[in-house]
Amino acid sequence: MAYLTEKNIETIAYSIVQQYINVYNISSNEVFKVSPENVANMLGIKIEYVDFNDKEVLGKVALCDMKDKIGEREVTLNNQTVYMNKQLLKGSSGQKNFVTMCGISFLILNRINSDLYGEKYRKKPITLRDAPSDDIIGGITSTLALEILMPKENINLVFNKVYGVDKLNIINPVVDKSNFIKFNAMADMFGVTKEILAIRLQKMGKLTEYQFCGYENLLQLLMALKNYHCKA
Repeated sequence: MAYLTEKNIETIAYSIVQQYINVYNISSNEVFKVSPENVANMLGIKIEYVDFNDKEVLGKVALCDMKDKIGEREVTLNNQTVYMNKQLLKGSSGQKNFVTMCGISFLILNRINSDLYGEKYRKKPITLRDAPSDDIIGGITSTLALEILMPKENINLVFNKVYGVDKLNIINPVVDKSNFIKFNAMADMFGVTKEILAIRLQKMGKLTEYQFCGYENLLQLLMALKNYHCKA
C-alpha cells in the first residue's frame, strides 16, 4: 500500500484549488469559499442525498461498484457518487460541507492512486465522518478535504488580516470573547464548523489550543479562567 506524504496531499489540494479558481473565474487575490458541490461538479462527481434511515450514518462512498442497503432498499453504489444523508440538509452547513468534501476526497485519491486503499476500504462502503479520522488512510483523506475547503493561501491572508499575528496560543469563547467572535466569523467565511477550522489552524501551526466552551457548572468556568490567567 503506497502512502502519501503531507507534501503529496498539499500538492493534490493545490492542483484541485487552482482548477477550481480557473473553472469558476475567481481572481487570484480574492478570498473565496470553496463549495463542495462545485468541486464535485467540476470533477464529474455526483452528490446524491438519500435516506439512510439512520442518523448516525452521515454519508457513504464506494471505491468500486458494490451492493449496499440504503434504508429499506438494496442498491448498487458506484465510485462516481458521494451518498449523503439528506438529514444533513437540515443541519449545520459546516458539518455538511466537511462530510461532503471527505467523500469527494476519497474518490479523488482513488482516481489518482487506487493502490492507496487496500481491501479494508474496498470490501464494503466507507462510512463518512464529520471529524478527521485517526486511521492513517482516513486521516490522509480528511487532510485533503481540509486543504481543499480551506486553501493555505486563503487561511494565511484572512488570519493575518483578522488577528495581525502569526499564531494564537488559545481560542476560548469565555475568556477571550473578541478573538472568538473573529474566529466564528472566519469559520462562517470558509463554510466550516469552528472545530474543523481549529484543526486546520493547528495543522498549519497557527493555533496551539482550541477550547470548546461547553461548561456544565461554574467550577469548570472558574478553573478555565484561572488557567487562562496563569498562561497569560
